[in-house]
Order: sequence, then C-alpha cells, then structure tokens
Amino acid sequence: MSDLSTKQAADRLGISVPTVIAWIKNGSLDGKLIVHGKRSVWRCSEASVEKLRRARGKASWNDVEQRIAALEAVITQTARPGTAKVLRDWIAAEDVAARRRRHVMELLAGSDPSGSHIQPAAQRHL
Repeated sequence: MSDLSTKQAADRLGISVPTVIAWIKNGSLDGKLIVHGKRSVWRCSEASVEKLRRARGKASWNDVEQRIAALEAVITQTARPGTAKVLRDWIAAEDVAARRRRHVMELLAGSDPSGSHIQPAAQRHL
C-alpha cells in the first residue's frame, strides 16, 4: 500500500484534514511530514488509515459512492421520471444532513481520541 494525502485520508475516515494531521502528530495514524524545498506536506500510510477505518466501523467514501450510484441506477430504471427526481433530491439532502451531523459530532467530541488539540473557545478566535 502507498501513502495518502491528508485530504484522501480525511475522506476515507470521514473526518477533517486538521484532525488527520492531529492524529498523525499524536500517533493515532502512521504518517510523516515531507519537505519539498520551502513547502511541506503531511502524508499518512494507507494501511494505517484502512486499519483505523475498519476499527471505527466506517465504510469508506468509495463504498458509499458506489452504493449511491447503484441506488440511483435502480431508481432511474424503475421509477417514473418525477419519482426518480424526488428520490435523487432526497438522497442528496440526506447526504448533506449526514455530513453536517458528522461535523457536529466531530466538534462535540473534539475529533481527537486524546482530546489534546481541543482549545477553549476564547483561544480559538485570537
């Protein structure tokens, strides 16, 4: 397996990029900082992302996208045009709602298993 960008890891785990970086720093994910001249990027091991994803019981984003595509294909083939549009709109709304719920839960939980990167509200806005 290869290394993933923090964006790729975040998508697979259903978390934010800053959370991925925090988890690399605290050892929850295997990763490293790669320096390219004046620019540096965080990379993490695909194996550690998949191991953590399985441990958390999360389907990967690719799994979810494949399920949505299959459902949309069935809807398109079997439903009347008006019904198909209503169902596609409902799927899109549910996707947005799920992302919002996940984001709120990350904020409430601090997104970090150790809670080490949580800052009081007054410090976050300085």
